[in-house]
This record gives sequence, C-alpha cells and structure tokens, in this order.
Amino acid sequence: METLVPLLLILFFLAIGMLVGRTPVLRYAKSVAIALDLCLYALLFSMGLRIGESQAIRTQIARVGIIASTAAVATVLATALVVGLAVSLLGGSRADRIAGGHAKGERGDGTAAVMVHLKDPIRLFTAVVTGVVVGFLVRLIPEAVIARITTWLLYLLVFLIGFQLVRSGINLRAALLQPRTLIVPAGAVIGTLAGGLLLSPLLALPPGRAMSVAAGFGWYSLSGVLITNLGDPVLGSAAFIANMLREGISLLFIPLLGRLGLGEVAIGIAGATSMDVTLPLIGKSCGSSYVPLAVANGAALSFLVPILVPLLYRL
Repeated sequence: METLVPLLLILFFLAIGMLVGRTPVLRYAKSVAIALDLCLYALLFSMGLRIGESQAIRTQIARVGIIASTAAVATVLATALVVGLAVSLLGGSRADRIAGGHAKGERGDGTAAVMVHLKDPIRLFTAVVTGVVVGFLVRLIPEAVIARITTWLLYLLVFLIGFQLVRSGINLRAALLQPRTLIVPAGAVIGTLAGGLLLSPLLALPPGRAMSVAAGFGWYSLSGVLITNLGDPVLGSAAFIANMLREGISLLFIPLLGRLGLGEVAIGIAGATSMDVTLPLIGKSCGSSYVPLAVANGAALSFLVPILVPLLYRL
C-alpha cells in the first residue's frame, strides 16, 4: 500500500485541480498560467540541485546518456510503426488531410518553425543545468530538504495541470469516442511502452522502470521530476533527457511525415506535445484538419503521464 501513496496523492491533486478549474476562479487563468511556469522552472531547478549533489549520477553519467538516447529512438520508432500500422489497417489517411499538408506556402519554412519551438526546451534545460551547477558547487541544502520541497512543488504543478486541462475546454470523452481519434493515442501508448519494454533487457533495467522512462510521451519536464521524486535521480535524469530528445526528434520529422501524408504518425511520435509545442508545426505541415486530432491526442497522453510514470516505476 505504501508504494501506491505517491500515485494516489498525484491523482488527488490532479482531481482537485480539475474541480477548481470548473469554478469561477477560471477568470484568473492568466495568473494560473504564470504560476504554472514559475512552478515548473522551480521544479526543474530543484531537480538539477539533486542531480548536482548526487555522487551516483556523476559516476553514471555515461549510462544516463545511453539510456536517454536509446529510449528516445526506440519510443519514436515503435510509436511510428504501431500508429502507421493501425492507420493502414483502418484504411489510411483521408485524401483531404493529405492534401492539407501540401498547401502552398507551407513548405520552405519548416526549419524556422522548428527553431521557434526549440526556445522553450532550451530555457527549461537551462533551469536544470543551473540547478546542477549550483548543487555541484555549493551543496548547502540537505538532500532531504530538497526532496521535500520538490515533492510539494510537484503536487502544486499537478494541481495546476489539472486546472489547465479543464481550462483548455477539450471534451476528451467526446473526442475519444470517434474511432479514428482513438487509434492515435492508443497506438502512441502501445508503441511508446513497447519501445520502453525493449530497453529492459538491452540496458539491464527492470521492465517497469524501463517503461516509466518512456511513459513521459515527450513531456520531459514532468516525467523526469516524477522519477527523481520517487528516489531515483539517475533514472529521472535519463527520463528528462530521453523525453526532451523525443520532442526534438518529433520537431525534425513532423514536416517530412506531413509531406508523405502520414499525419497520424506525426501526431503519434509527438506524443503529449501534440497539444502545445508541436501543434503549430503539425497544423502547418500536415494540414489544419489534423489539429483537432493532435489536441485530443496530446490531452489524453498528458493526462496519462502523471498516472503511468509512477505506476510503472513501482511495478
């Protein structure tokens, strides 16, 4: 039962955030968005502090890099394969969607779009690096204190995420009742976890922990913190980098997949980021008719991240 407590607390704060999001406090949504950003940067900085103070990470930095890069490639390839196969079995993409990705004016500026959307990941990565440097050089704050601060920052972040999910106005139940909308997030989940499971024997990781690294679905800022907060800063660092790499790979390949008429695959590999960071690029490269699917996919996967990561880690 003790191992389920962190998961239950995360679900509790997520549910409270969603309930509060339905109240008149919604008019303060802009302040909530600012608070969410500040909380996220503070969380990533505290994660960096724990990494900087951890002797285990300094001695296993090569292993962190190997796990992260292998997980990123494996999850993207497995997701592309599963989603592509599922779509082909159901008759492939609609012709009007494919045509949308080839509209005039949507070519030639893919690189600029990628660079624009790399700004936020760079800023978030800088917050982690700053924490690592401070933790390595100063080491004034006891690790137990940092862990306690990180825990409550995490609960606040999950609460704010629940609020934002309601604020987005997305009716997930209605969207996911459509078969074509359902197959992309389902394929992304199956492909991502299959890719993570393949890493278990390859990298000598327990199956549950290998899948927990993958289960961030590209949401690196949350997945890394969740695993670090569960007491494994080494694996948390690998999850952070793996999911950041997944987002980077997605940004690079979405324009190509759009030109090939593989919009569902582009959305699948984007994972949780298809509702925010990669959404403009998906609309530009694949066509505007793919935007509702991208939003529903990202929202569904974002909802699953705080549930699946700790659950799989505890297996």
